[in-house]
Amino acid sequence: MLNYSICMALNDVCGPEKATEVFKTVGKYLFAELARKVIEDLSSYKDKPVQLIKSIADYLEKSGYFEKLTVTKLSDTEFIIEMFKPAIAESVIRVREAGAPPPHFLTYTCWAALEDVCGMKADITHLTVEKDYAKEKWILKKIEGRGHG
Repeated sequence: MLNYSICMALNDVCGPEKATEVFKTVGKYLFAELARKVIEDLSSYKDKPVQLIKSIADYLEKSGYFEKLTVTKLSDTEFIIEMFKPAIAESVIRVREAGAPPPHFLTYTCWAALEDVCGMKADITHLTVEKDYAKEKWILKKIEGRGHG
């Protein structure tokens, strides 16, 4: 109920573009907090983007955001994320049905981490999206003009 209410209120007050901008900013703040309190030796992930994503996934699973979250490395720049029973699944379905943007906390937190630590961005292909399960393929690319890696 809380997630649904926040998403809908942001959409109503700000509109979908600004609501999405807020959710992306939440991802940046969450990553900053993870970097400060949870993820040790952040610099060691500079050339290990998949391991960086795994560390975020581990935190989100342990915190109860997902019942289970797996990251399967396909190569240094490709991986599969499988999300089982996200805590906000029902509210995200309702938000989407209402035409409002969902929060995408995992995605936006990982995007912030990849950009900040590795100088990378991700293209995501949704392979499966169901109520209690989603599977995505992520392909990482260097951000032009960034000196990381």
